[in-house]
Amino acid sequence: MRIYLDDLPVELAGETLDDLLSSAKTALAISGRIVVDVERDGRVLTAAEIQAHRTRPLNHAQWRLTSSHPAELAVSTLREVKDLLTEARLKQEEAAADFQADNAGDAMRGLSAALEVWNQAPQAIINAANLMRLPCDDINVAGQNVQTLSASLVDQLRDLRQLVQDGDTVALADALGYEWPEITQRWQTLIDALIARIETPD
Repeated sequence: MRIYLDDLPVELAGETLDDLLSSAKTALAISGRIVVDVERDGRVLTAAEIQAHRTRPLNHAQWRLTSSHPAELAVSTLREVKDLLTEARLKQEEAAADFQADNAGDAMRGLSAALEVWNQAPQAIINAANLMRLPCDDINVAGQNVQTLSASLVDQLRDLRQLVQDGDTVALADALGYEWPEITQRWQTLIDALIARIETPD
């Protein structure tokens, strides 16, 4: 069995993946880095696969662990979320135009893609803040913190879905064209504030 940590061959004690991760954590403690990817025989494992392998014997596979500093991981995640929100904003604008043109099929496909982003983005932002032990209440945008924005988002998404159920395409076009650009911008401003806080700590 061969074990690598950040492309360097290492000797880590243990018979299961849990043991391996625990040994890696100890080895990385001084640097403050954490394991962010696990490869088995050249393939990156998903979170579900890692969970399934945790207590299984390591056998003779090649294991490769990749580490990162928490700040690098948090900033990378936040930038990815910001890019996804930019894509969501474009989908929202396209959906608004499609609703106005009575092209409900394309409009709903674009709206569904945007909603998929919104279903994941807030939790990803909170996870990044938690990783850096940053209290979400400390990051504010126009007097609103992450928790306040998240609560508002729940209401805003509920209103949007109600319009879909009602089949009110006029109101949907107005909401997506006039209200949601501001909502999206507010969240992206929050992300910028979090990144700045991480990169320039007090």
